[in-house]
Amino acid sequence: MKKVKLQLGGEQIEAERQILPLDVKADQSLTMSTSMDAGGGQTLTSVAVQALKGDKFVLVTLQTGTQQAAELSAQAVQLTDQAFAGLEAAQ
Repeated sequence: MKKVKLQLGGEQIEAERQILPLDVKADQSLTMSTSMDAGGGQTLTSVAVQALKGDKFVLVTLQTGTQQAAELSAQAVQLTDQAFAGLEAAQ
């Protein structure tokens, strides 16, 4: 987990970012999660999967204030695999 600080509109935002070792059915993929303190005890979590399979590229991003990164990651990987299957079926 890596902590990052961003300056947006004069306000400093702190977030934690992590590369996730997930199995995506692709030639190359990168899966990351980001968690940010939204104040008031609420944490915003997002997961992004970027995947390349042959000449096809899929990007899936999910975000929530309630689910954990592990839950979102599983959903994002499943959606990525489904997107590749849909692209291959369309050809």
